[in-house]
Amino acid sequence: MKKFIAVAASAVLAFGAFTFAACSPSDGELSKQPDGFKNYEEVDTSSEEKKQEFAQEISQKIDVNKMFGDVGAENWAFGLSGQFKISSEANVTLTVSEENMTSQIVIGGNISSEQTMKSRFTANKAENLMPDIPGLDISLPVSVAAEASSSLKGNLEIPDRIYNEFLPEMPFIKDLLTDFDYSISQYIDNDNIYMQLPVAAIEKLPAEMQGVLPENGRVKAPFGALLGGMGGLIPSAYAELPEIPSGGEDLDILSLLDKYSVKVAVSKDAGYSLKLTAGKDVVAAVLADESLGIPQEVVTMINSGIEFNACSLTVYLAVDENGLFKQANLSIDIDLNADVSDIPAELTAVKGGFKLSVEMSYAKYDGEVTAPAEPETYTDITQLGIFG
Repeated sequence: MKKFIAVAASAVLAFGAFTFAACSPSDGELSKQPDGFKNYEEVDTSSEEKKQEFAQEISQKIDVNKMFGDVGAENWAFGLSGQFKISSEANVTLTVSEENMTSQIVIGGNISSEQTMKSRFTANKAENLMPDIPGLDISLPVSVAAEASSSLKGNLEIPDRIYNEFLPEMPFIKDLLTDFDYSISQYIDNDNIYMQLPVAAIEKLPAEMQGVLPENGRVKAPFGALLGGMGGLIPSAYAELPEIPSGGEDLDILSLLDKYSVKVAVSKDAGYSLKLTAGKDVVAAVLADESLGIPQEVVTMINSGIEFNACSLTVYLAVDENGLFKQANLSIDIDLNADVSDIPAELTAVKGGFKLSVEMSYAKYDGEVTAPAEPETYTDITQLGIFG
């Protein structure tokens, strides 16, 4: 149990840190297009010559390695604010065949989440953030300060049969996922992650788990302790980070256009803003792309058993007149019905509906980031006795 709690606590804290990466910008309602950009013109790629002209334009206007300024300068600083919204709902009936008997399992529910984030990065002498972990060198030439708040609401209707079969030793999971409304706040700097855990969730944990966590739900974790508690998982995750593309051609927009029917538009109202949109045609293009290696039986099952009532993706990336990052937005809307049968497995059929809506936005932020008002009220996770 002690080992389980250690891993669980690490995972929870890692999730809190991850939300910084998942959040997006602006303090008000999410805008689906960057501020100051209104007039978008679709890019003409009807000929190879025009495609090359567009590729050249992108490489000149958007350079990922330069859009955040001169990171190597002594006085470099940059801030980002973010906002993230997601909502989903599902109602699915699963048909299961076991030992010549057929039964149906109905699963449904809804989940919604909102997050806001503010961050500030300033130049600093590069130091390894994880000196206590052999073989792991994460050296950041910047000081980081970021604050975030999140809410998670919903209700999952899952039969007791599922809980009893797959989570027999954790009956409290059902309480955690039934009519829940949790809030969490985080603050991160180069030394620690501070988190206000949802007290409402802690109260639903069994007594032995509640006894480990502080009553006020406030914990902090030095990076070394956090990653150490997750074993060798994190070092391997950092081992093969992809290189950041250097310019527009590396973004491979032309490939997206040709293969997946992605439409591209540009606005030059307040700098340069790129807009990518995709719809149902992308699903068909992906399924038809043999280079992706999707098994034919899966392609056939999706084509015959899944109907997309709505399927759209919109991405914006905007820089100012100097090529510096201004805003990036993402919106996703999916609404589908599934009626899949004759599946060659114990799960023989799936029927139901699913909806998903996501809005994300990052923007340049010139304000301040607020550290916890009472840092002494946060219990160091290394003092909880769960990593020993």
